[in-house]
Amino acid sequence: MLFLILRALDGAGCTQSLEVLSRELSERTLLPQGRDWTGQPHPRSYKQLVAAHPSVAPDTLSQLLARAAAATPGLRHLQPHSLLAPMRALNPASTAPVRPRPGSVLGSVGSLGRRELSGARSSSLRVSTKVVMHGWRRLKTVLGHHNTIYCTSFDRTGRVLCTGADDLLVKLWCSQSGKLLHALRGHTGEITDLAVSGDNKLLASSSTDSTVRLWCLGTASPRGVLVGHSDQISSIKFLMPSPESADPLLLLSTGFDGTVRLWDLNSCAQTHQFPPPA
Repeated sequence: MLFLILRALDGAGCTQSLEVLSRELSERTLLPQGRDWTGQPHPRSYKQLVAAHPSVAPDTLSQLLARAAAATPGLRHLQPHSLLAPMRALNPASTAPVRPRPGSVLGSVGSLGRRELSGARSSSLRVSTKVVMHGWRRLKTVLGHHNTIYCTSFDRTGRVLCTGADDLLVKLWCSQSGKLLHALRGHTGEITDLAVSGDNKLLASSSTDSTVRLWCLGTASPRGVLVGHSDQISSIKFLMPSPESADPLLLLSTGFDGTVRLWDLNSCAQTHQFPPPA
């Protein structure tokens, strides 16, 4: 929210207020922090945040407030002097639409940066699907999680949609009917990534609780827990052996502890650990 206020001041041309507020926020480390390659947090300036999040336009805050006002009884007819009036009334040049950064990927490490900006449990920076998926046709809307959905993945057939959310649950849905098939419980932290094995038999889920859990896609039963990371896990990926190979099924995981770990899924044991470069 503080970053959005700074962007609004910048877009309105309030340079002195922007300079004073951004300096105070930086001194008090109230702006969203970044992380280095070891996973350690470090402060970021307003200019660094703007460079890291180019999709956040100066009028993003006014658009969000206007959207909230339109959905709130009694606030739908705003007067020009209203605090919720669009910021472009102060600066007509500030009319750039909110668009995702070209080439951005929703999921794993890329989305963790967006979570630093919006907060693990915040929905204040939701962007309309009409903006993000311009030209797409919506097939179905499914409501089922109690908090923000953070990662999704289809199985290899496309018939099952897997979703992971900040309510600590992984859910399996029929992609054709939208019916809930299974709710997978076990994680004690927000779900950060999902992966489906190449043979479509296993689903892996990672979490901020520093564990990876394995599930049978056919029965939704738990198959194992991979424990080893000392911080939240950012991404996971199956490494499938060739059909004629006798090598075990492997899974690769990366974490905010700065390590990359390789797991043998037959024994649920770690086979290799790649530490951060010295």
